Amino acid sequence: MAGSVWPSIPFIALRGAQVFFAIIVLGLSGYVGDQLGDYWSPWFSLVTAIFTLIGSGGLIAAFFLAPAFTAPLITLGIDAFLWLFWLISLAGFADQASPVLNIGSCDYFIASNICGSIKGNMAMIVFEFLLFLATLGFSGWLFYRERTSKGGAAGANPEGGHASAGAIAGAPPVATTLGTYPIQQQQPPVFNQPPVDNAPTPVPFPQEGQYQYPPQSPPPQQYTQSPPPQQYTQSPPPQGYPEMPVPAGPQGYQQPYQQQQ
Repeated sequence: MAGSVWPSIPFIALRGAQVFFAIIVLGLSGYVGDQLGDYWSPWFSLVTAIFTLIGSGGLIAAFFLAPAFTAPLITLGIDAFLWLFWLISLAGFADQASPVLNIGSCDYFIASNICGSIKGNMAMIVFEFLLFLATLGFSGWLFYRERTSKGGAAGANPEGGHASAGAIAGAPPVATTLGTYPIQQQQPPVFNQPPVDNAPTPVPFPQEGQYQYPPQSPPPQQYTQSPPPQQYTQSPPPQGYPEMPVPAGPQGYQQPYQQQQ
């Protein structure tokens, strides 16, 4: 079947046998459990048969409908789980059915055919145990082969298991020989440009105790004081004018004229 790593005939034959014997165990375990009553092993075998119908039947359906679900990792997990359940069923049923299978008990239950049902159910459980042991080993071998093949392909490809661009594009493979080749370093192009000094210009810092003050503006010019104004000599008072006679008033009093100062 395309998309599955399992061979068609062995896969269908083994899974079909598991489903067939699971149906028989399902019926016998129900009958034995109903007759024995308190024993747990028949009911555990019944549950294991139901799980087998789901697991093996699902793998058969996936083989035709979705082959991706029949990958070795998935089948390995299912086979390991069911094989463990059949191992417990075999051990429990053998332990609890052994007292019933002696001669006296079989003679007592001769009318109910319980001994034949116990023996038949025991045989079907052994067959299921061997079938799942076979599929478990086959699944483990396929899983190991798949992992080793992927690891070898990843180791042969220097790109870690991914296909190269030429292989994807369909280019023919190029024969290569083993050997070491020196790696040629590509020189960068050189242009005739003057060297540019990008280093910053160092700025001297003032020494301790010598602080440089900014230049001060020159002092204001001194203007010459203008000479005080000349003192003018006081002119002499005007000369007095001669007194004029004042006519006599009606009372006969004469007031002399005084010159105003």
